[in-house]
Amino acid sequence: MDKSTLIMVNSTVTKYLKIPGLEKDVHKSYGLRITHFRRKAQYPGRLQLNPRQFRFYSLCHLIEGEGWFWKPNSQKFRVHQGEGVLVVPDETMDYAGTDQDWGEDYICFLGPVADHLFRSGVLNTGVIKIGPIRRLLPAIEKAMDPSDDSQIEANSLLQKLLVDLYLENRPSKLGGKEKAVEDMRQLLLNDSRRWWTVEEMAKECDMSVNHMRNLFKEQTGLSPKTFIENLKMRRAAERLSNTLEPISSIAADFSYLDPYHFSRVFKRIMGMSPKQYRIAQQR
Repeated sequence: MDKSTLIMVNSTVTKYLKIPGLEKDVHKSYGLRITHFRRKAQYPGRLQLNPRQFRFYSLCHLIEGEGWFWKPNSQKFRVHQGEGVLVVPDETMDYAGTDQDWGEDYICFLGPVADHLFRSGVLNTGVIKIGPIRRLLPAIEKAMDPSDDSQIEANSLLQKLLVDLYLENRPSKLGGKEKAVEDMRQLLLNDSRRWWTVEEMAKECDMSVNHMRNLFKEQTGLSPKTFIENLKMRRAAERLSNTLEPISSIAADFSYLDPYHFSRVFKRIMGMSPKQYRIAQQR
């Protein structure tokens, strides 16, 4: 965070009151504004508690190191690489790295859309699972472009990410048919290279196609086909980040025989082409 935003309100709580960035008409119309962001921000580790409040919503993704998170009336607990911290305005909390630097991607935002997500329970202060893929990058890349079209795309990508993270992190209270669909979801996660048809999935769950499709979307927020596509693209993104394999080889490994089709699907889901994504990882 920019040190110029710090205002000491009292001896125990530091408030970030200044909201950076310029609100444009497109932000007012959409109801969401990304105020500031950074890729691979580095902060020194610390163990002392410095209670803070933000004036804005904040989502950070720990991509390097380990850390801790604290809220009033609770103990510090560990934040591991691949997890994130979501903070809503005016809630006291604190987080930092431990004995090493804390490296993060972060996006800060505000607006009526964010407020609606908060009131509906989608946004809550705390630690969430995000995973090894740097999922904030597509929205950050778009937010860097001040044009109205790119700002709309950035807002859309961020809104979808927030809802996806909520659905992925909500506790499971399933039984019966719902449990069968959850088991099916785990099968997909364990073998992301296979293409399952809806008929095969329904047979595995021992229910009709329509019933399985409806339950699957109710539990995951996505249709079976969209879930599988998203899963494949996120796993492909890991490969793009961690290897120098040709894009065509990665596409083939996820059962895309046409690399151009793979690239189109990747861009639709991840917000940038495979080549752009790989370059962005290096920044």
